[in-house]
Amino acid sequence: MESESAKLAIWLTRIVFAYKMIFWTSSFLAGYGLRAAGDVKFSMITFTLSMWICRVVVTIFLVHTFHMGL
Repeated sequence: MESESAKLAIWLTRIVFAYKMIFWTSSFLAGYGLRAAGDVKFSMITFTLSMWICRVVVTIFLVHTFHMGL
């Protein structure tokens, strides 16, 4: 692996680890709470749709507005 590719991989790994520690675990709390209350279908549909919609919209925004990419 070239040194530039290795630096990019390390940088991306650090970003992902920081994001997951802060946001990833808390994103499941509402869904788990609804499932514990017996509302499985609504929570599954809501959180699956919001996950995909947010990922696609944020990705398109970052790529087109800030010209971000790997």
